[in-house]
Amino acid sequence: TCVGTFITDGNISIGTIVGSAIFNILAVSACCGFFARSSLKLDACLLSRDCMLYALSIVLLIAVIYDHLIMWYEAVLMVFGYIIYLISK
Repeated sequence: TCVGTFITDGNISIGTIVGSAIFNILAVSACCGFFARSSLKLDACLLSRDCMLYALSIVLLIAVIYDHLIMWYEAVLMVFGYIIYLISK
């Protein structure tokens, strides 16, 4: 990601961020279920909230990088969005 961002002119950094996020959602969740010693009880409300907020964050990321320029208020908006996600129930 650092090479793609700072050395080359390609858009490899965006693909790396989105690709690793998708891998983390799928592989980490699958490994947790695979290595669990008993069945897991998931709350449908929390699971759907996380999926919706993940989709919203990807759309927000695409909107922010659309003009190839990230302004300070866009970065602040994304950080505050993450903080709201952390404190929400």
